[in-house]
Amino acid sequence: MEVFLWVLIVACFILSFVGLVVPILPAALFVWAGAALYHFFIDSAALGSLTWVGFIVLTTLMMVSDQLASVYSVKRYGGSRLSSFASFVGAFIGLFAAPPWGVLVVPFFLVFLVELVFQKRSPEMSMRAAVGTIVGFVSSLVAKALLQLVMIILFLADVFA
Repeated sequence: MEVFLWVLIVACFILSFVGLVVPILPAALFVWAGAALYHFFIDSAALGSLTWVGFIVLTTLMMVSDQLASVYSVKRYGGSRLSSFASFVGAFIGLFAAPPWGVLVVPFFLVFLVELVFQKRSPEMSMRAAVGTIVGFVSSLVAKALLQLVMIILFLADVFA
């Protein structure tokens, strides 16, 4: 039974990384699920409060980095405040309208259109701001992957200590 539970735990950890590129899958939730499986079905005393607090902090950082990376990158690449908002809204719309690529494509086009039509910027400047959404998405992806890896390492360090 324990081997089966470990297979489920590892599957949860793998799915957490799949969730980085398939936004419908809640990436961090799968790390939590793996830890919960261990805690409730294998050894409830192995995971200390430091691990759970670390999970809370790292999950919060993942959520914040996910939202701020795109907004920051759009501004850094010359986008307006309206474009930053369009990037945020576009990611939400893209999540449901055209998963998994909609999270990347919809914000890109929304920022481009906002800059071109509403901000009256040149196509080159509009494209530059739209590229900022891609940079933000990739930056967010890398940050979340590293934070998830830290969560898994924290879990393993507590389990095998």
